[in-house]
Amino acid sequence: MNRELTLTHRHRDPLRFVWNPETGDLSGPGAQHLRWLVNHYRDGLPLTPTGPVLTLSDPLRTAGELAALLAVEEYQLPDDLAVLASSLISRHDLSVPEGAIA
Repeated sequence: MNRELTLTHRHRDPLRFVWNPETGDLSGPGAQHLRWLVNHYRDGLPLTPTGPVLTLSDPLRTAGELAALLAVEEYQLPDDLAVLASSLISRHDLSVPEGAIA
């Protein structure tokens, strides 16, 4: 099922994309940037500047991983993704940037 998202950011233009978590397909104006982010973090998502790294298995098909990636990048998440990001990150006893998870 496709999900259309527009995520705001304090210092960047909104990230707009359509995402199908079942297939991992992305489309829309922000799809290329999101693919770049996923590729950028393919070796792991640093959760703090000096702290541990979260290994991502398939963030385009795993909502919690995508949510954590977007939260670390300081995008404002919808409530359901914010809960998933918070849950995944809290299992590592870490925090995300203030304001990233509403």
